[in-house]
Amino acid sequence: MSILTKKEIAKRVKEGSIGFTPNLDEFQVQSHSVDLRLGYTFLMHRTWKITKKGREALSVSSLVEQRQDFEVVELEEGQYFDLLPGEHITVSSLESIKMSDDVMAV
Repeated sequence: MSILTKKEIAKRVKEGSIGFTPNLDEFQVQSHSVDLRLGYTFLMHRTWKITKKGREALSVSSLVEQRQDFEVVELEEGQYFDLLPGEHITVSSLESIKMSDDVMAV
């Protein structure tokens, strides 16, 4: 398998073997990649909780994460979200992606 070029990505999008909803803006397709836009839903991992003992740190582990371990932030169009230094978040992409079985993405 090889890395697709900008021309090959455009060809596959036109043919329908790769699809994006909503459609891409032309600036998103780079020489060998597609830049995705951030969506409006952000999951911020809670770093602590109050228990009977007091304030306890929560460990950040993608293997054990539960929905209640996150604060869900839903932005409205026009709002922005500043990522603070050292902060980690999970965010949806604006685009939904459809790909044929003969390609992969990282």
